[in-house]
Amino acid sequence: MSESSLMVTCPDCGGDGKETCHNPDHGLIGALGFHDIGRIGCPCCGHDERHKVKNGGVCDTCAGEKQVTEEVARQFCQDLDYDFEHVMGMLA
Repeated sequence: MSESSLMVTCPDCGGDGKETCHNPDHGLIGALGFHDIGRIGCPCCGHDERHKVKNGGVCDTCAGEKQVTEEVARQFCQDLDYDFEHVMGMLA
């Protein structure tokens, strides 16, 4: 089996196959708890601690399959400037 065909847990959805919000303002929104935006939460995922989109569809990266090839996982992490080894360690 070649390394590129090795299947790993999808780093986007964490293996649940559901759409995940990638709003870069999550930290700012959380810090503004005293303001309306902090009270309301993220416009996409509200206050969901796993940032799952309410009434969202399937994961864009794995199409709901919960796994992707290692190559796809590495590209996802690179695109979002995530450390691949750290992300995979968190999902193990």
